[in-house]
Amino acid sequence: MPVAFKSALDDSECKLEPIRVGKPLNRQGSHDIHLIIETERTPVLRIDLYTDLECCAFQDAQIWRDLILIGYGESLHLVNPKSKTSKTIILEGYFGHIYLFDNFALIASALDLQKISPDGEVVWKSSPLGIDGVIVEGIQNDFIVGQGEWDPPGGWKPFRLNLNSGAIN
Repeated sequence: MPVAFKSALDDSECKLEPIRVGKPLNRQGSHDIHLIIETERTPVLRIDLYTDLECCAFQDAQIWRDLILIGYGESLHLVNPKSKTSKTIILEGYFGHIYLFDNFALIASALDLQKISPDGEVVWKSSPLGIDGVIVEGIQNDFIVGQGEWDPPGGWKPFRLNLNSGAIN
């Protein structure tokens, strides 16, 4: 099912009861981002993301198992569409990328990686792997291999993490 970020909604999307994510307490200065999930070009779910950010470096939303993972700003939001509940994980620096695997997800921020279980819990958080971006290149045996940017622009250094513990190897 496709997930789309939208700043404005059409009539059919406005009629959907939203799942609200973030803090809609201070409406003045807040910026609403809507996520629409469609089935066969028909909107079936609306998520309203409340944030005080006008823009961010990277944003992504992925449907994984029973969750929708939304990376935006300096946060990862995990939404359960069945229970209509959400949980927010504050990241170290800006959100970078979501990497999905069968039994876990990896969330890259500006500084580190976090391994997320299928029930939305943080399994581990790595030590710093960079200061301006972390990229996962793959899994080799029981290790995550990738690069972290330590000296921007272009100062990337490779890393290798234990998949089970997140420890640098």
